[in-house]
Formats: sequence, C-alpha cells, structure tokens
Amino acid sequence: MFKYRCLCISLFSVWASNSSAQVVVNGYARVTNIVGNQITLSSTVGEIDETADTFDNGDYIILMQMQDNVIGSTANDATFGNLGSIHSAGVYEIRQIVSQVAGPPRVLTLDAAPTNTYNIGANSSVQAITFRRFGSPHYTSTFNMRALPWNGAIGGVLAIDVPGIFTLGHNLSADGAGFRGAPNDDNSSSNWTDMPSPTCENTPFFDSLPGPRAPKGEGIYRNTNPNYVAARGKILNGGGGGNSHNGGGGGGGNYSAGGLGGWGWNCNTIPRNAGGQGGIGLNAHININRIFMGGGGGAGERNNGFESYGGNGGGIIIIRANTIQTTGACGILNITANGNNAPLGNGWDGCGGGGAGGSIVFIVANWSVSPTCPISVTANGGNGGSVNSSTHGGGGGGGQGVIFFTTPAPANVSVATTQGQGGCNNHSNPCDRAADGENIGTNVFFNSSSPLPVELAYFRAKAVSKQTARIEWLVQTAINVDKFVLERSDNLQNWQEIHQQRWNNQLYFSYLDTEIPFTLAYYRLKIFDKDGSYKFSRVVNVQFAGRSTIGIYPNPTNDKVFVEFGEEIQKISLQDLNGNKIPISIENASERKVISLNHLPRGLYILQIQTEKEIFTEKLIIQGN
Repeated sequence: MFKYRCLCISLFSVWASNSSAQVVVNGYARVTNIVGNQITLSSTVGEIDETADTFDNGDYIILMQMQDNVIGSTANDATFGNLGSIHSAGVYEIRQIVSQVAGPPRVLTLDAAPTNTYNIGANSSVQAITFRRFGSPHYTSTFNMRALPWNGAIGGVLAIDVPGIFTLGHNLSADGAGFRGAPNDDNSSSNWTDMPSPTCENTPFFDSLPGPRAPKGEGIYRNTNPNYVAARGKILNGGGGGNSHNGGGGGGGNYSAGGLGGWGWNCNTIPRNAGGQGGIGLNAHININRIFMGGGGGAGERNNGFESYGGNGGGIIIIRANTIQTTGACGILNITANGNNAPLGNGWDGCGGGGAGGSIVFIVANWSVSPTCPISVTANGGNGGSVNSSTHGGGGGGGQGVIFFTTPAPANVSVATTQGQGGCNNHSNPCDRAADGENIGTNVFFNSSSPLPVELAYFRAKAVSKQTARIEWLVQTAINVDKFVLERSDNLQNWQEIHQQRWNNQLYFSYLDTEIPFTLAYYRLKIFDKDGSYKFSRVVNVQFAGRSTIGIYPNPTNDKVFVEFGEEIQKISLQDLNGNKIPISIENASERKVISLNHLPRGLYILQIQTEKEIFTEKLIIQGN
C-alpha cells in the first residue's frame, strides 16, 4: 500500500507507542474532495497520518466535519465571533472502504455516497478517521489508548469498534486532544507601537500579530484571516485573548460557554475589562449525531515574558461495542475527554484560559461493570491560569463537554461534565477570580438514538433458480433499529425498493426475489434508525447467466434447512468437522428439499450437495432450540 508520512506527527506517535501511559491507535487524513462515493485524501505533510492504523480496503472509517465556515458577525465589537449558520460543523457518519487508488492524490471509493453534506473550503475542515476494529468478535484491552492531538488538520478523535464483548482493563483518553489553545503571547513593552503607555483596553475585539493583544484559541471556524487572530473577542467556541494591559484569556466552549478572562492590571479601578471573552456554548446544536471537540482557551496578555498560553480543548471518543465489561479489582478505569488547564502565572502577566471539555459517545448495547473495577467517564473543562503576584488577569475556565449513552445509565459507571474554574487575578487569600466556565447542567444523555443503528454479521445474496435470488442477513448488534429496506439495482446508480422488514428483535432475515428482469442484480440494505436517519449496508450481487443455482437457507438454523435448486440434485450429505457422515432426513417439496436437523446438537457442520455438473460445499451452523 502507498504510504504517506508526516515527520511531526510520526514523532508523536513514536513517543506514544513507547510510553507506558498512552498509545495512538487510529489513522487520520484530511479530506480535500468528495464526489459521489469517492473521497480524496490530502497528500500534504501534516494532513495525513497512518503510523498507527492504515486506510485499507474493507475497513470502516468515520467521516467528520471538524470545522466549517460558520462565523456570523465580523464587526469589531462584542458580537465578533458569534455563530451564523451551523452548516455541517460536527456531523459525522460511518462508511466502508471498497477500493482505492494510491495516487497522489489518494482516492478512496466508499460503499455508498455520504448521507450528510460535507463542506470543503478555506474556512472548513473535513477529516477521515479509521474506525479501529479490535476483536473477532471479543477483545480484552492490553494498553492505554488515546487520540492523536489535533494539529489544525487531523487528529482529536479516538474511535474503537469491538463487535462482541469489550473487556476494558485500561484507560481511554482524548484529554487535551481537541481544538488548540492559543500560543504564548509574544508581546513586550518594546513593541507597543500603537499606544503611548500601558492602558486598560475593552476594545478592540480582533487584531493581528504581533501587537499588544494576545492570541485567540481555536474553534469550529477554520480561521485564515490574519487580522482575526488576536484580541479579546471570542472566535466561535475558541476563547478570546487578553487585551492590554495583562488581561486574562477567555475559556474555550463546547456544550457550555467558556468563562471571561480576568480584567487585567489596574483595570478593576476603571470601568474597563481587558479580559478575553469565553468561547460560545454549542448546546443548541449538539446531539449524538453532531458533536464537537472542546474549544481552546485564549492566551493572557503578557509584557514580562511569563507563560500565558491557553489550554487545549478535550477531543472526541466514540466507542461501539455489543458489551463493555470489567472484571477483577482494578481501582478505577478512566474514559476521559477533558480540557487542559492553562499554566499558572509566574509574575506580572495575564494568564491563559482553560480548554473546554470534549465529547464522548457510547454506542454500546450492554454494560457489565464490576463494582471492584468501576469506570469514571469525564468531559470536564480545564481551569484558567492563576496569577501569583499583584492584581493582573487570571484565565477564564473552560466550558463543559458532553457524554452520550445509547442505554440507560449503566451501574458502576460514574459520569461528570464539570465546568473549569477561573484562575486567580491576584495572589491574595481568598483570590479574586476570573469567571468559571458556564454550568448548564450535567450534560450526560442516556437512551440516545444511535447514529450507527446496526452491525451485520453478514449480508449476502444467492441465485436459487434462473431468475430468482435469495437475500439473507444476520444481525450481530442492533440499537434503536426501526426497519430494513431492501433495494435492488442493475447499474449501481438507480435503486428500487423491493422489500421492507420491520425490526422485531429477530436476528436472521431472508427474502426471495423472483422474476428478476436482468442477468446481474445488485442488492443493498437501507437500515433506518428510529429517528429517521439511516445508513447503507455493503453492496452484494447475483450473476445468473452460466451459473448453477443452488440456494441453502436459513444459515444459521435451529431445526431445519431448505435447499432450493434450478437443476437436478443427485446427492445431499452432511458431515461433522471430523469428516464423520451424519444421517439426515430429506423431504421433497416443490423446487426445494427440506432437511430435518432437530436431532443434532449445536455446532458447525459441512453440507455437500452434488449435481450433474458440480459439488457445492457450505458450512452449516446449527444453533439449536
């Protein structure tokens, strides 16, 4: 496979893999174009990383709109950085890689065109993340996992898929992996060229660098305008930077807003505030199908060279499993997407704001968590930095993150989405604090409708007569499924609905498609969730011309199996895995035979069907009653 490599990202991955604490497990790539069911990956250094996992044919990926052109007001006042239309920011879905062209540019062909609309442009960012599968079907963790930190193009997401039982014995983290906090303010008194002496500024709300106003944190708008990078205005959920003199940085926002940065040196004696605005809260737009990384905190304004950068926001964790369980006595296991704290001040400067908590989604049907091995799940905001000298500007606290479960609250699992605490504006006791991140509730949601309603063990189609096909599917995991719609096509472009099947908690389904009007038929399932959203299965096909036509169903079975045929069957035999022949009872019916199996124990068997032309062999699973 053709590989892209990025030195700066690979260095982190090497560090992570050698660390006993955390290992990056996903692959990441920036998406530069989407046409139908084909997506193009960037070949630019720093915009693709496969050191941990590769984009291989047959793999599932998460397609996610990380940032979009969502800025509303760009006036140089308190409205700057407000949200306009949310567009596609935060939407995501799961697709499967069918084939690819190595390039560059590298093009992946997916199993179907994306359901969501994704926007690619100067102020937008779309990412593909490998949905890393562990287990066949069960998996027991062997190391701590974490998300690759967001670098402005890729990262920020930890995505794990376990078809069966996920036995958790290690920590999962996206702490500080979200939108980036502002870098250190590079200001000093020597470059205050636009003012005669330090003063308290409540304006402007945006500015360029270098200058006497500190940088803003990062959020869901991909800023490319150098005039917008500094000063106290927030930029969507990214916290604003402190203004002169020594204003604190604003906290980042996610589900709730970030806190306002501290006023600054001597600013409490006049009606001014030099502190950065907190990043906005996005709770009106957040649901299990639309999630965001935590916004980065703004930097504190500095003129004496001390650290003033903002904290990174928390990233995103998506876990899909049939069951999550813990065993034994382990203390506490942590699944976390917390925002980072801003650093403490070392002198006469403003401090940075805390990063907002991230987002965690559990698409899990069952939980079995031992009371001696409980799980703690948190998406907390980071704390603003505190001043350790006379009155300057402490950093605002980061806003709250969000957690979704597709089940009721599981036992022995604690949850928290607390807001970050504002930093101290001074060194007194008690301190005069900058604002905490906004607190608007617990922000943990149970019984949420899953964006990934079903996992199929198989979906297949077989010819059973000259123009008849049998389509079968076996459900492995199902959460909030409403119905299956079977569609047929002769050209992969135009699809016709031929059958609907409501979800009734059964696992095996089959449909007989008769009088098919073409020699090559394609089939797919359109799987609907209860909220009306849907996804497609992979596409299978049936070729009729020049093929023998034997159909065997259901498989797995409980007590009998049917054999449909388009030509004369000469012999049917059944063997166990050791090659021992097993007596069976066969009844003849119109165009099919019925084999009784209720006398056999559960297990795997080999069924052989001999015609004049060839011998068919199929593994048969007997589940028993």
